[in-house]
Amino acid sequence: MTASTSPTDFSAWIGRTEEAWDVLSRNLVKRIAATFGEAAPGHGDALPHLWTWCFFQEPLPESQLGTDGHPARGGFLPPADNRNRMWAGAGRVHRAVESWR
Repeated sequence: MTASTSPTDFSAWIGRTEEAWDVLSRNLVKRIAATFGEAAPGHGDALPHLWTWCFFQEPLPESQLGTDGHPARGGFLPPADNRNRMWAGAGRVHRAVESWR
């Protein structure tokens, strides 16, 4: 069994990165604000921290989702069944000020 197919060797996934692009509209920002029960930031104002995680997601058909509703494993994430998804090792890089215009 090679490193890329071993159920315990995830070295093939170390160092992977993923980029996402999205267009934010006033309506989308207002929807997230309503979901959180908060006032929507004004045009050009910085988004509250971590609101970016509500956007910048690749839309997938249901057939490509795992049982937890996240993208199925084995693509960007390794096929590590029975493990919780956590952001403990995640990082964010912003190429511009976290605001929407």
